[in-house]
Amino acid sequence: QLAAGMPLALELAASWIDMLSPPEMVAEIRQSFDFLATEWVNMPERHRSVRVTIEASWGRLTAVQQQQLAQLAIFRGGFTRAAAQTYVEYGLTETLTLGGKLRGDVRIGGDAAGETASEAAVFLQYRLWQGQTGGVASVRGGVSGPLREALGRTGGGREDGVALTGALQYGRGFETASGGGWFDSALGFATYTGARADAVTLDLTLGYRPAEAWMVIGQVFASASLRNGDPGGSDFDKITAKASVGRSLFGDANLLLGVSRDVATRGLDPGFEISLAVWTAF
Repeated sequence: QLAAGMPLALELAASWIDMLSPPEMVAEIRQSFDFLATEWVNMPERHRSVRVTIEASWGRLTAVQQQQLAQLAIFRGGFTRAAAQTYVEYGLTETLTLGGKLRGDVRIGGDAAGETASEAAVFLQYRLWQGQTGGVASVRGGVSGPLREALGRTGGGREDGVALTGALQYGRGFETASGGGWFDSALGFATYTGARADAVTLDLTLGYRPAEAWMVIGQVFASASLRNGDPGGSDFDKITAKASVGRSLFGDANLLLGVSRDVATRGLDPGFEISLAVWTAF
């Protein structure tokens, strides 16, 4: 894993097997990638070190290509997918809200490039209580899953199956000397009809408006598996942090730019995402 599957790196690491144990080699690689080098005279000089090989490849790029590659280096692991999502909420009554979303993904990197996936979700939210100081408590229930399964069709579904979700929510607004803001929290549970393990979720949002046209939002999304999935089903824990900046455009329309990163995971690789959203009231 540390050698990233590179044949040359694996061969150079293997050359130390008579002198170092695998744990010792791991420690050396973590300390410096320059450990992956050899003095073998029967190898081309450019293949005697991983660093030399990378530098030789870098030297073949034009100045513009080097600049473009350096700018992409912030995306560890490369680009894996692009996604588009539509989300809507509508107040059926003063206390009952109907909502839903559609999301489509396309893989743009790796062996699965070009593959697509889609997901649909619907929910109902009922306001249980509203305090005199602005606090609101509500309960939400919903169903989500791959679009073909959500529409009752056969084939094309993922092993996770359809998710049945529920959550208790609490939120309130606040005012400061320099602006107003809001806080939202949701403690939820999701159970799946497929092989995926059930999960407990916690979502926290803190928003602030330093000026009438601007907003900044910080969010944390956590999901903890109950380890009760079937063999082969998804089973992971994840904590994701997200920061967003928004600006009013015209009328009730707003533009929101967000950056999120998985800060702790179990059972899956950490991810990084940039999102751009336009939302409005109606």
